[in-house]
Amino acid sequence: MQALLPPGNGSFELNEIVPRSERNRTPLAIALCTVINMIDGFDILAISFTAPAIGREWHLGPEVVGLLFSAGLAGMTLGALFLSPFADWKGRKSTLVWALGLVAVAMTCSALSIGIATLIVARLATGAGVGAIMPTINTITAESGFSRRDVAVSIQGAGFPLGGFLGGVITLAIPTANWRWIYFAGAGLSVLLLLAVAISLPRVRKSAADSTDDRAPILTEINLRRRVGSLIDARVGRSSGLICFCFFLLMFTFYFLTNWTPTLLTRLGLSAKIGVSGSILMNAGGILGDVAFTLLLLRWSASRVGVAFLALCFGTVVLFAYVPLILVAILPVALLMGFLLFGSMLSLYAVVPLVYPGHARAGGTGFALGIGRIGATVGPYVGGLLIGAGWTRDMFLLTMAVPLIACAVLLQVLARRLDGNRSSIAPDVVISVPGARAPS
Repeated sequence: MQALLPPGNGSFELNEIVPRSERNRTPLAIALCTVINMIDGFDILAISFTAPAIGREWHLGPEVVGLLFSAGLAGMTLGALFLSPFADWKGRKSTLVWALGLVAVAMTCSALSIGIATLIVARLATGAGVGAIMPTINTITAESGFSRRDVAVSIQGAGFPLGGFLGGVITLAIPTANWRWIYFAGAGLSVLLLLAVAISLPRVRKSAADSTDDRAPILTEINLRRRVGSLIDARVGRSSGLICFCFFLLMFTFYFLTNWTPTLLTRLGLSAKIGVSGSILMNAGGILGDVAFTLLLLRWSASRVGVAFLALCFGTVVLFAYVPLILVAILPVALLMGFLLFGSMLSLYAVVPLVYPGHARAGGTGFALGIGRIGATVGPYVGGLLIGAGWTRDMFLLTMAVPLIACAVLLQVLARRLDGNRSSIAPDVVISVPGARAPS
């Protein structure tokens, strides 16, 4: 039998054919990946909720707090670049199990930290685990066999702000003197997810050209590189560069805002509870933004919706720079900022699977996220330097908002490139795959 190389979705891969017997496993895989993403959001954003209490207990300045924020994000860079490729080489499921184990151990070490140095190392290790997890679950969701890949990835992406929202609520419920229990909770939840993955995560066939287990795909009967290798090298390479820059720019601003909001509001004269409430509202807005983004995908493409979200998000950050410091003004703006910020991030997660071929999707996604994590690492630290240097609220917020507009421009360029790649694939290119059926 023969399968056509499809022109859809802007990716160069074989037709994804999921056996009928495995389609009923798709909802379970997406649901489990969504919950894992929720725990990742809890783990990474835990530092933003606990930073005010840690800063008071250990008498830390804004520069050191910024370094503490960046430690976990630097770990995510390392995990995305160097650990996520194991999902292509050794298997998606096994990579998730080991990465969740690393997060559980690192969160326990965070809870037991006796000083800033040990906490930075623990946050670095936590970030490495999360950095390996996020590209892997993004790939599993994209390859789950759901009829709309971008919608499936959007559903899974909504777990991150939900986890951040949960972390904020727990922080308000626990006295600030007991900030260590936040990390114990993250470790326990990671262990539960590890067991769930080991027991119930299905091994879903990823494409007709993949092997039947969850290990790296094995192409047979064809020399894919000879047939479309030049197309992949020339066009996916450029698209990869664009999506990497998009992630870098957006994460630079995203993680500055999500990490610094509680501390920033506290430093501006509001109470610690209001600071945490502002972050909770940002994550609540993120949940709504992810839902709205997913619904908009039913009518428009992920890149088109993403460009609109990024432009509106820039305007909202500008508004946040000048809004009066009163609850009725600043909290609604925090909600709207989270709505647009998380929706913008979700747009990149929905686009990135379209850039890379199936046999390298986890590694390619990990590479793009790894470059993005460099921006995520630098953003909170640069923000801390600007705040520590005495910049006014409008000055540093306007500076940190500029990457949002640049990201919108690059995403628009990427969308046109992916559309051009789709239209340039000849409809008569045929690749033979054993046992594959032509799509009806």
